[in-house]
Amino acid sequence: ASGSSPFVAVACLLGLTAMLAAQAATLLAGSGRLTYRRQDMESVDATGGEDAKRDAARGAHVGPSGLFASPDFYLLFFSLALGLGAGITVINNLSQMVGAYPALSLQSAGDAQAQSGGFSHGLIKLLACANTLGRLFSGSASDFLSARRSRDAVTRTEFTTWCFVLMSCGMALLLIVPDASPAPLLALGVGVVGWAFGSLFWAMPTLVMELFGSKHFGANRGIVGLSPAIGGYLLSTKVAGRVYAAAAADGVECAAGGACYRNAWGINLFCATVAALACAALARRDRRRADAARGAGEGTTGGR
Repeated sequence: ASGSSPFVAVACLLGLTAMLAAQAATLLAGSGRLTYRRQDMESVDATGGEDAKRDAARGAHVGPSGLFASPDFYLLFFSLALGLGAGITVINNLSQMVGAYPALSLQSAGDAQAQSGGFSHGLIKLLACANTLGRLFSGSASDFLSARRSRDAVTRTEFTTWCFVLMSCGMALLLIVPDASPAPLLALGVGVVGWAFGSLFWAMPTLVMELFGSKHFGANRGIVGLSPAIGGYLLSTKVAGRVYAAAAADGVECAAGGACYRNAWGINLFCATVAALACAALARRDRRRADAARGAGEGTTGGR
């Protein structure tokens, strides 16, 4: 298990290099198109009317006082609290998750602590790597999918819905980790959760600006940023902590394998699924606004 740590680190560095190179190429290749589109809009409407109409149709520039009157805010806050809270549960309990499996801690008699610690350190590196790659990939993928000029373009809220689905898949993998040979599914589940967690942390500021505009972004981002703190406290500290203590023979340290956290993963799976459904409802609302803004723009262009 400990020998896998250098491999994870090298794979992470290679993945990060590839993602950074792809983003640099996108920025260099896209700067000309961005300038052209901005100039093209200004030539069509010198007042910037197209941007103003789109922002008005999508309810942009909502301040903190209007935030609490918006259904979009509650859908976004609720989904992020549940989805990111599920990810925080894994991050905060990773070492105890590994120590709960006798198959990992007893691989080598007389060196149990080194074996368990080595695998735990490998999972921490894997989680950090997947988290970073998820943030980089999600930004590039969402830009690409939302840039298509058609009704087939994927909005950022629709893309985020699939990030919540990915978090649900990670929780499902952790739920079915076998006690006999837990390492493969445990590593896969942690990697999927890490990737989804990074994707959702990318989505949080992006959706705040996308849904509520840039004028009050700082204040709105601070309010929405409370969601992972609340979700993490409830799902990691309260739920997972009590599940672990209940499964421990002495109420302190659990070595019962998957039973130590199985109920917590089941609850997190349910929460991540509910988060995906809430984000899907938000995506439908956002899609209707985007279609209305596109229709208004096409009508204005046709009238000319």
